[in-house]
Amino acid sequence: MYRIGEFSKITFLSVKTLRYYNEIGLLIPAKIDEDTGYRYYDDENFQKSMVIKTLRRFNFSIQELLEVVPRIDHADDLADFLLEKHEQLETQVAMIKKDQRALIKEVNYMKAVKFMSKSYEVEQVDIAEVKVAYLRYKGRYEDLGIYISQLYKAVGMHAEGAPFSLYYDEDYMEEGADIEVAVPVKKAVEKGEVKTRTLPAIKCVKYVHVGPYEHISNSYKIITDYIKAHHLESYTPSREIYLKGPGMLMKGNPEKYETEILIPIRAFDSN
Repeated sequence: MYRIGEFSKITFLSVKTLRYYNEIGLLIPAKIDEDTGYRYYDDENFQKSMVIKTLRRFNFSIQELLEVVPRIDHADDLADFLLEKHEQLETQVAMIKKDQRALIKEVNYMKAVKFMSKSYEVEQVDIAEVKVAYLRYKGRYEDLGIYISQLYKAVGMHAEGAPFSLYYDEDYMEEGADIEVAVPVKKAVEKGEVKTRTLPAIKCVKYVHVGPYEHISNSYKIITDYIKAHHLESYTPSREIYLKGPGMLMKGNPEKYETEILIPIRAFDSN
């Protein structure tokens, strides 16, 4: 058997590391002297230490080591786990490349387009009542396209205008957002969850966001600043009308997307 100092020299693992591995149950000495507390390691410990070093060389985490090492009895077991790590790395590389492409796209956008579009001004408008087919759900903002697709399948040729969404929450919601997707229709549609109703006439502050939806926060800031500066009070549901956006089959150029933001307003009540 080898004392911890000797074992450290032949395994090229520091005494500190060996003690840590013992504490977490990864590499337990073959024997610990009850009187002196000295740790003694045997050949089996040596073989296990070589496995650990191999796995660590390929960036297996401590949690992974604790799960994997006890399941390695033969060289082919080790090979299986190394192949699985290789597959994980392939996935990570693909994700990194995807992020790199997104970064380049973002940089190019920021160089080519100003965040605050000069094409449109904030204005107060009166929106007439409108008959719509609608589908209301609670979920994520990212799922909006799925529900708009369902809506159009139900509405078919009865659609008469751009699709839009209504947001009923006062705040941004990570999950469980209360959202309604709608489209103006020529006549009533009643299919499954898709119903028809008439939205009332409202007074709104309007602003058209031009460009990718990822940058719409800047347009919301513009419209919110306008509301505050003019001492108006907003209320829900707000609307986003997708004047120009991705189609069901072709996405088009995101820099040319146009989203009309409508925030219902009323005179501010100081009471």
